Amino acid sequence: MRHAAIALALCCFALPAAARAADDVAQNVDPTIGTLGAGFVFPGPDAPFGMVQNSPDTFTPGAGYSGLVYSGYNAHDQQIRDFSLVHLSGPGVAKGGDLPFMPWVGVQPGSTPPTDPTQYATEYLKPTESASAGYYTVTLANGVKAELTASEHAAMQRYTFPAAGDADLIVDPWHNNDGGLPDDHASWEKTGAREIEGQTFTDRYHVFFVARFDQDIASTGKQWLQFASGSTVTMRVGISFVDLDGARQNLDAEAPASKTFEAMKADTYAAWNASLGKVGVTGGTPADLKTFYTALYHATQHPNLFTDVDGRYRGFDNQIRNSGSHPQYANFSSWDTYKAQNQLLALLYPQRYADMLRSELRDAQQGGHLPRWAEQNYDPAHMSGDPAIPMIADGYCRGLLDNDLAEGLYEKAVDLRARRDPNLDKLGFLPLNQGTTLEYGIADFALALMAQKLDPSHVGEWLAASKNYQNVLDPSTQWVRPRNADGTWANGDTGDFDPPTGWDPALSNQGFQEGNSWQYSWLVPHDPRGLFDRMGGDAAVISRLDQFFAAPAEAANRATAFGVVYKVGQWAPGNEHDLGAPFLYSFVKQPWKTQAEMRAAQSEYRPIPEGLPGNDDLGSLSAWYVWAALGISPFTPGAPLYMVGSPIFTSAALALPGGRFTIEAPGASPVGKYVQSATLNGSPFNRSWFAESDIRNGGTLHLEMGPTANQSWASGFAPPSVSDSGLSAFGCTA
Repeated sequence: MRHAAIALALCCFALPAAARAADDVAQNVDPTIGTLGAGFVFPGPDAPFGMVQNSPDTFTPGAGYSGLVYSGYNAHDQQIRDFSLVHLSGPGVAKGGDLPFMPWVGVQPGSTPPTDPTQYATEYLKPTESASAGYYTVTLANGVKAELTASEHAAMQRYTFPAAGDADLIVDPWHNNDGGLPDDHASWEKTGAREIEGQTFTDRYHVFFVARFDQDIASTGKQWLQFASGSTVTMRVGISFVDLDGARQNLDAEAPASKTFEAMKADTYAAWNASLGKVGVTGGTPADLKTFYTALYHATQHPNLFTDVDGRYRGFDNQIRNSGSHPQYANFSSWDTYKAQNQLLALLYPQRYADMLRSELRDAQQGGHLPRWAEQNYDPAHMSGDPAIPMIADGYCRGLLDNDLAEGLYEKAVDLRARRDPNLDKLGFLPLNQGTTLEYGIADFALALMAQKLDPSHVGEWLAASKNYQNVLDPSTQWVRPRNADGTWANGDTGDFDPPTGWDPALSNQGFQEGNSWQYSWLVPHDPRGLFDRMGGDAAVISRLDQFFAAPAEAANRATAFGVVYKVGQWAPGNEHDLGAPFLYSFVKQPWKTQAEMRAAQSEYRPIPEGLPGNDDLGSLSAWYVWAALGISPFTPGAPLYMVGSPIFTSAALALPGGRFTIEAPGASPVGKYVQSATLNGSPFNRSWFAESDIRNGGTLHLEMGPTANQSWASGFAPPSVSDSGLSAFGCTA
């Protein structure tokens, strides 16, 4: 999702040998990567998939309340506005920032802290800022040192106040990253000598907190607390999306008085080390290690636990329920995650992923339908299509779902399809909305994969619908174009539609979302063969792809102004609709070009604040990079197939339920970007793809890498497409 404001517990598996050798993979995590430019991630601490995200929110005078700081933080901002407890990493609109707290030093004794965040925002000393897995610290210009840590349902904030001046703490549930709330939408009160509680209610969800301090509260005002001058104050706080009792139970369970700040920090670091340690890599540079493990970190911050420690959660019907033995998860940026992140979570964290899909089923049962973009317990329905369907298929086809769960999700997927504009089935396309037509086709293919065993009588119907892309690809220009309900093309019947040189700005993005025909004409990952035949055949497609990738990846991405401007034939590796484009070369039997473009795109990810090429969208881009660096990537949403790319590391070991899967790539680092030869599980391997069933019980993919292209490797076979292969070729083994 892009800039609306500018239109723009490892319990069962041993760590891989490489991770054991390193012993401490979490030391490579730098949460400040992607906090500048278009990444919009937050730098503060949380636990893997945790409910709490304890992080600073920033502000620059004159830039407006939130500016372009959609997650709450921008490394260029001059001031810190507060430290709040709810965040989303890299969204394309302002979200989170709920339950802010801000230490304040009253220069005049007895003075009252301001209530406006733009006035209590305080400059900070950039050199003092530091972030790591489970910890953040910074010193404000008023002399306060702030330190943050978090667990799954609780957090701690520690403030060391200077000796002089009042030691105040602003408590402001009336504000978040999207602005202010009416007075009756938030409240808090003192409930003990060292305790406060409160809540905030946006137009979307409730969130409650209970906070306890390690010393007495000296006095209070409407929006502040005061402690003894020169104090070091530690706040322990639990949150809940259910009620105050839930927040108090979460606090008692994870941040009791006996739990020190250092202990919570250490426990969360250890949790990250275990979670990230499911992948161990060797080779590459220190910068590569930092970029890789930070990307894996970002990819596993969301979705988030939504159940309290007692199992309760607030459903999509706003009723309080109990999740039993399977926790509820929230925050699914599904339009973004179905390209790469879902598959990463399903492979590395299969039990969590199954529970995430169970959560989606509950959301549908309570809210009436599967959500498109689930935030806490409501669906803002950002973006387009039915991305929940390939999300479900990626769990079903990997065998992660029991029969009842699979059947329930399939039923809801079919129900979701029935909510579409009836023109889609009547005409075979959506008038003036060809982008969403393509998105629905991907979902229909995923539905067909599931229907093989769950509903065989409808397989043909869903497969036929997955080919609706053919109805928006103009045979005269061989481009995907907007089409009127009467069948005519919206901007001319013949050659005046010319994406390579641009066209009428009023029509250039018509019917597309965050892109034009150059980006969207490739969005048929289940049937590249059929697509290419209608584009004029392999030679024409190769020429068009070569033009598409002609500019360096960074230059092409910057030309989009971080996902806003699409006027020429440019690849956009900073936006999700384009992420699979390099693999199209494998379908025209030129996989060495896939390898070259994947290595080029990897350079867009760097261990610096500008180190993400676009909105991370709750870990979506970061997950794509994890795959790219490993040298294998999913391509067809819903189908558990992996395409071979260009690994960065000479070895990578993945802890899978059935055993360890190793990717050996001697020669990969630093310049060996091309595959010279390969074996899979000891046998010669001369294809550019394989199925998850080949590695589910462990094994080894061995890729000999070199600096020059070997144009004969894997050039004799193309991956499966709907037009040339049966569904059995797509690896769905539910």
